[in-house]
Amino acid sequence: MDTESTIDKKYREQLFRCYFRNPILKGSGKSVKWASPCPFCSPASKTESRRNEKVSALIWVDAWNTWTFTCRRDACPHRKLSFPRLIEELNPQLYKKYQQERYHAGSTGWQTNCPNPRDSVIPLPSKHQEKQAKSKNSRSQGTGFPRSNGNQRNPKSQGSQGNPTGADAPQDEDQQGI
Repeated sequence: MDTESTIDKKYREQLFRCYFRNPILKGSGKSVKWASPCPFCSPASKTESRRNEKVSALIWVDAWNTWTFTCRRDACPHRKLSFPRLIEELNPQLYKKYQQERYHAGSTGWQTNCPNPRDSVIPLPSKHQEKQAKSKNSRSQGTGFPRSNGNQRNPKSQGSQGNPTGADAPQDEDQQGI
């Protein structure tokens, strides 16, 4: 095992206390895992021996510096989860705290296994959104339409009939020569 973050260690230990029964550490070095009964499907097992069977594991993934949860039962609704997703599935309120701690530590968002919290600072726009904004700005600058600079006349105050061409244009049919 390379280096587990202090935040992950804190929440892993909290999950072990609350949701995992008698986790056992197996392996050493880079291949470490905690084996235990699955917190999702083991309680629904019919016999005590099936409930105590160590079918799930929290496996250290050295390449990603994080944990991955797996359960080997086919009927388990949560067979494989990332560590943040495991916390979210077991306890959504605890997940929000975990996410906030990771956010303040600077370890959420792009290229991490934990998204930024929804109530965080305004997220940076994606590259697609930036392209859309640039194309929108370039279209609005060169359209040929006059820009509003605050000196335009109010159409209702442009004579008695609201002629948008201004005061120089004839107002009556008689003046137009019809």
